[in-house]
Amino acid sequence: MTQDIELQLRQTMRNLLDDLQEADMDFSDVTQAIVYVRDIADIEKVQSLYGTFFKNGVFPTRTSLQNSFDKKTATGEQISFIAVRQPKPKK
Repeated sequence: MTQDIELQLRQTMRNLLDDLQEADMDFSDVTQAIVYVRDIADIEKVQSLYGTFFKNGVFPTRTSLQNSFDKKTATGEQISFIAVRQPKPKK
């Protein structure tokens, strides 16, 4: 955990990608995301960086909320995904 929300978001997205890859999926299989931020003022930073992880400008539906956790101990952001395995094109 770090106070740098951009660094933390990169690590979170890397962790989420690792989980997706274990299931033979990637970010293109994500259909819904819920993004919690410690401070809603950080949502612009989160949004601009978050968007770089999705190819071709195709984004899952997303809900962004300010969390209600203790602001002193809560992480800067938390993300949960719902992913649906899509048929992969044959090579």
